[in-house]
Amino acid sequence: MSRWCRKDASGPCFPLLKSLLGKRGVQVELSGGMSFIDEVVSLEGDTGAEVAVFSSRRRVAVRDIELVQWVADLS
Repeated sequence: MSRWCRKDASGPCFPLLKSLLGKRGVQVELSGGMSFIDEVVSLEGDTGAEVAVFSSRRRVAVRDIELVQWVADLS
C-alpha cells in the first residue's frame, strides 16, 4: 500500500484516502497551506465532488487536498 499521495495533474488522492478509511494518523495538507492529522471516517459524494469526512467532524473537499500521508506511529 502506498503511504502517501501528492495531488498532481493525474488527479486527487481519492484512492489513498479510501484505503485509509478507519486508520488513525492520516496527515492532510490542504491547498491553502493548512495541515492536520486525523482519522478518515468516510468519503461522500460522486465523481468530481467527493468530500472526505474526518473524526474531528471536519469535512474537506477532496479536490482541496494537496497531500495525504499515513502516519504509522502517533506516539
